[in-house]
Amino acid sequence: MKIDYNKLITKTSTWLLIIFGIVLYIVFLLGSQDNDMFFEIVSGRDLLAGNFETASHLDNFPMMVQQWLYAVCLAIFDNLGYIGHLLLVFIQDVILLLLSVIFIKMKSNHSIKTALISSFGALLFCSEYLINVRPQIITMILVLTELILLEQYIKHNQDIKYL
Repeated sequence: MKIDYNKLITKTSTWLLIIFGIVLYIVFLLGSQDNDMFFEIVSGRDLLAGNFETASHLDNFPMMVQQWLYAVCLAIFDNLGYIGHLLLVFIQDVILLLLSVIFIKMKSNHSIKTALISSFGALLFCSEYLINVRPQIITMILVLTELILLEQYIKHNQDIKYL
């Protein structure tokens, strides 16, 4: 039996690249805490307690939390401690990755594998911003969802050229 070394090297290097990407993601994930995170957690706890007008951690200073949705999510996940923070970042990254793959697949003729690799590569490239506890990631998820829905609407209504 003859071994095709080129195929073996290609397959091995592909798996090594995948493993390296996953390890790199885990390294970025472990350092995913942000300075604003602690303010968001306390603000989320205030909101969950029904305090919508003042910040208890700022001597009841009157304020309105702009990132209320993310603050509440972060306060809920904070009940699990550090694992909760990592879990929140992982869940939002998985959702963002899946939505990116769907959108790339809708707009191009590339395979799912290519869309997944390019989305994961973009996630790693923007790791400082995307693999982090940031409220803007929910906005990115909502914008991608909206783009996918608009593309589906255009696809099923052939009379419409532009929205």
